[in-house]
Amino acid sequence: MTEPLRILLYAPHFAEYALRLAEGLAARARVMLVCERRNLAAEAPVEIVARVRDRGVALTTFDGSAGIPAGPFARHVRLPWLVSRFRPDIAHVQEQADAPTAAMLTRLSRRMPVVLTVHDPRPHVGNDTAFAMRGAAHRKRLRANAAAYHVHGAYCERELRASRNVDRPLLSTALGAHFVPEDLRAPEAGCLLFFGRMEAYKGLETLLDAADILRSQGLAFRLVVAGRGPELDRLRPRLDAPDAEVHDRFLEHGEAIALLQRASLVVAPYLEATQSAVVAAAFANGRPVVASAVGGLPDFVTHGRDGLLVPPADPAALAAALALLLTDRSKVASLAAGAAATARCELDWAIIGARLEPFYRDVISARSQPMAARPARAMEARP
Repeated sequence: MTEPLRILLYAPHFAEYALRLAEGLAARARVMLVCERRNLAAEAPVEIVARVRDRGVALTTFDGSAGIPAGPFARHVRLPWLVSRFRPDIAHVQEQADAPTAAMLTRLSRRMPVVLTVHDPRPHVGNDTAFAMRGAAHRKRLRANAAAYHVHGAYCERELRASRNVDRPLLSTALGAHFVPEDLRAPEAGCLLFFGRMEAYKGLETLLDAADILRSQGLAFRLVVAGRGPELDRLRPRLDAPDAEVHDRFLEHGEAIALLQRASLVVAPYLEATQSAVVAAAFANGRPVVASAVGGLPDFVTHGRDGLLVPPADPAALAAALALLLTDRSKVASLAAGAAATARCELDWAIIGARLEPFYRDVISARSQPMAARPARAMEARP
């Protein structure tokens, strides 16, 4: 019998993502998960943390502001000691372009192969561009020292291959379900939800233009906008309407689920996109998505099955799609059933874990080969 792999997951951000990935892997591997303490507290309810620990995952945290592990560990140097005790076969790191993450990946890569999840092969426009410029050297170091890459969707794979000469193993999987409710509730008829970081590339202005068109057609709806960011500040006067509702804050886990359950559909009118946790959250809550056919969104939204796709930056096309769903409840119900089915199948973290486990073994095997025996080109992603 093949021995279970020992997998180290290092997550300086995206705590809920990391916990669900750890849970998906725990059925077939031994897992140690290292999360940033404040991010874990902000994103992960205690019941998810408890369930992951019950699955046998060894969970520890560190303070990202000081680079010091939480709890009994006085210095960051203790974290490598914990890793040594766990004896991982492979490490899997979530990309964050900062000096501590780059240093940690580099240190790990000297002892074991490291898989790097690249969420955004290229930075988004707006505030992300400035952040990306500051972290460019760290990002380069992260990607150079990784033995293999993990991305979400064919678009992200193409972008990563185009951004650098990728000659290493690369696996693309779905982005798993987020903000998963205990059960699905009936939505509020005509409730449209737009939530997340309010950056220019999210297309809030396109949505507001579409809402004006819907009003001119006499259609009733409730537009809920939830999140924070410069676009909300800029466009706030346009949301001063009786049919608009604004939640100008970071949403806690339970709040996000409550809004998703209220919504009859989720709107993602992005001007550009790589992947979208918003889409994964909508499907997890059985809510269809009306999204722009841009970037990686068509990798996840199947037009006519679990949502509708429209051209980006086209308020008339977006309004037409929303009008269809506001006036055809049977269509909404059909797409909602498709969204829930997508969440149960493609977005199931156990399925994602089942695809990652043999990929890890391939990466470990490639690392153990003498250089001369390695193939001329790297392994391609599994189908």
